[in-house]
Amino acid sequence: MKNGSFIGLIAILILIVAVSGCTDNTQNSTNSGNQTMQQNTSDNSSTANVKISSEEAKNIAKKYINQTGATPGDPMLKTDGQKVYIVPIIVNGNPAGEIIIDAQTGENLGNT
Repeated sequence: MKNGSFIGLIAILILIVAVSGCTDNTQNSTNSGNQTMQQNTSDNSSTANVKISSEEAKNIAKKYINQTGATPGDPMLKTDGQKVYIVPIIVNGNPAGEIIIDAQTGENLGNT
């Protein structure tokens, strides 16, 4: 009788350990999913209130590039303060300056 009780107790302990391990993994997966969702939400909120898309900003900047062989690079949206796109000017594969495009109006705010 003692052997049967001992084996039953071991089986219950193994079951408890297995169930508690599964719960922790599920919780970690949920937390990771929430972090990803929060990142996507914050990324979307920064672009949600702009009228000019990244591609439009690149096309606007292209109009102001007068140097032969220079092309606009991929714009980066800056949202601290006024929302603007920083569009790099690329010459021979290297950054040679940038054009700043207002993300609301599409206005060229200057270059560096």
